[in-house]
Amino acid sequence: MTEGQKLVGVVVSPTKTFAAIDQHPTWMLPLALLVFFNLLTQFVVFKVVATDANFDQIARANIEWNSRETGSRLTPATVEQELETLRRQRKYWYLTPLIGVPFSLLPLSIYLYIVLRVAKAGITFRKVFAVFCWSFLIYRCLGGIVVIAALWIHGSANFFPAPPEA
Repeated sequence: MTEGQKLVGVVVSPTKTFAAIDQHPTWMLPLALLVFFNLLTQFVVFKVVATDANFDQIARANIEWNSRETGSRLTPATVEQELETLRRQRKYWYLTPLIGVPFSLLPLSIYLYIVLRVAKAGITFRKVFAVFCWSFLIYRCLGGIVVIAALWIHGSANFFPAPPEA
């Protein structure tokens, strides 16, 4: 099965596709696609939705929402301090997919590999990592396409990044 067939098959024929991945575990294409779609999502969020004009408003709403969810009370000075931290960090947010995608996949893969080795499943780390990479494509890339389309269609007027409904 070619990489292109795996891309389609992971959604339309997962059993056959993951059997092919078991026979020939590849991970570079799905990992590259995961990084690309996460970069694209970051670009849309921080250039189209959370623009320079509305960044403070969205960041402040996010800080306040997080404090309500955790049950903590923030003073106005604390809110301003967190807002200033977010402003400084904003220029580096485009790097997060480059670091975050591999470092979110590696611990999960290592954990499952250890569990499977303890269970004497006779699996290699490469297979486990490949399965995680291809599996993440289903919800990260397809979900990312839906999120990006929704953000471009609906615009930033009602965008609020904290709640799951966003």
